Amino acid sequence: MVNDGGSYKGSIFQRCGGVARNHAEALGRLGCETTLLTAVGNDDLADYLRTKSTVFDISHANIARGISSATYMSVNINGNIVHGFSSIEESIASITPEYILKKELLIAETDYIVIDGNLSENSIKRIIDLAETHRKKVWFEPTDIAKATKILKSDCHLKIHSISPNANEAAKLCEALGYESTQFSQFESNLSNFMEQETVSKFLENVGELRMGFDLFAKNQKLSNVFITLGALGILGIHHDKRTDKVICFPIPPPSAGTKKIVSVSGAGDCFNSGFLASQLYGHGFEQSVQIGRECAKESLLTINAVPESLNCIGEKLMENLVEHVHTEHCRH
Repeated sequence: MVNDGGSYKGSIFQRCGGVARNHAEALGRLGCETTLLTAVGNDDLADYLRTKSTVFDISHANIARGISSATYMSVNINGNIVHGFSSIEESIASITPEYILKKELLIAETDYIVIDGNLSENSIKRIIDLAETHRKKVWFEPTDIAKATKILKSDCHLKIHSISPNANEAAKLCEALGYESTQFSQFESNLSNFMEQETVSKFLENVGELRMGFDLFAKNQKLSNVFITLGALGILGIHHDKRTDKVICFPIPPPSAGTKKIVSVSGAGDCFNSGFLASQLYGHGFEQSVQIGRECAKESLLTINAVPESLNCIGEKLMENLVEHVHTEHCRH
């Protein structure tokens, strides 16, 4: 795009987004009872958001009068975000520690908490403290390179169960914790072919992000999953296998769209997280949960919506498998 003041042809879409909201919708479509704690303005954008929030509970949102609901505009070319412009600060600032404390009963009754890195450090700490009090698991999604290190305040990173930074966010965490980060071009050079196992293994031995990940597992006994998303290269996963009490590292290939055209990558990571988490909450194993996450990410790539309605079908399959599993277990006794 040239900065010449001209007008250019394109397509404009309005849709709901936001990391926490995307997770809430995806988990809701996958059959999980989900509540979104957020803030909205008293405006038409908030009304639009409510009309689109049919699969999760948004009734506990803080209504911040006098400010606009959080808005983000992206310029996409061939499905990839080229520029992004956000107006979210005022709305996010109204998600205060005091507001969160008022929702302690909801937190106490939940099975799992997903934190959006847009929140203030104090609000993140309040959620972590309440989760620890009520023995709840927490997933931290860093959201942005400028916000990735918020989780380090008061050693909150040592109290979470899962974290899912992208490569740039992981690099920021590495540097903040004293590790040498890895240039993304090095990931591209060494992980472009997952079949070359010797090359991949040798490269991973020297990746600072992995050293950081393994050290986090040693320091945080609650930590179970670190997913470093690498765009078209897939995901670098680090997992604590409770069965063997070993921490394992492995690359997760990207989902294949086959002959279908990728429409937008926005939301794919959120859908992977939600698919993985929903599968875990249904009681499925780690490997199957990863596959469910990949399937959800693939569905997101094929639509303009960050969270596609087709996740409903995946949710139905998860529930069917759960019923079948419970029935089988019952027959064994």
